[in-house]
Amino acid sequence: VVDASSSSSTRDAVENSINFSLTVSTVASNPDALREVLLRLERSIRAIDVRSLSITTQSARLTLTASGIAFYEPAKKVELRDKVVRP
Repeated sequence: VVDASSSSSTRDAVENSINFSLTVSTVASNPDALREVLLRLERSIRAIDVRSLSITTQSARLTLTASGIAFYEPAKKVELRDKVVRP
């Protein structure tokens, strides 16, 4: 649990985050497909905090369900201006 009132950097982290959940399913004979999903999450350039993860078996299928928080930097506005510099 993050206390958003503790500091401005903590507040920024809470404001610059998005909650997500995902569900991936594969045949039970191919558990490497779920491993690949987890590896891709780990290799992401984004900071991702996985809060819950479960793998269940239903008939002949494996299902991975995960939820967490991903962090991002908000868009920046960049403008070009002419400026005279005197020697």
